[in-house]
Amino acid sequence: MTVGPYSGPLILCVLGDFQVARDGALLDLPPSRKTRALLAYLAVTGKAHQRERLCEIFWDIPDDPRGALRWSLSKIRQVLGETNSPWSPTATASRSRSQRTMPGCCRC
Repeated sequence: MTVGPYSGPLILCVLGDFQVARDGALLDLPPSRKTRALLAYLAVTGKAHQRERLCEIFWDIPDDPRGALRWSLSKIRQVLGETNSPWSPTATASRSRSQRTMPGCCRC
C-alpha cells in the first residue's frame, strides 16, 4: 500500500475498473469491494452523508454495520494518505455524518 506525502491531485476513474492515481502512479486499493465502492461513492457525491444511511447502502449485516463502516474509512485514509498537503483528502466525521473532501481531485 502506498502511503506518504503527495504533491499532485488524486485522479479517480469510476467508469470501468475503479482506479485511483496520484502523481501518475496507481494507488493500491483495499481488497474489500465495499470499501472501494464507499470511496467511489464519497468521491463522486462530494457531500456529507449520514453514517446510518451509508450503513444501509453498503452493509446489510446485522451484527455491526457501524464497525464495518469505521474499518472501511480507516482503510480509505491509509490508501489516500492523510497529510497536511493542500492536495490531501480530508475527512469530516461526526457521530452521525461522514464526508470526504478531495481538493484538486479529478474524476473520470
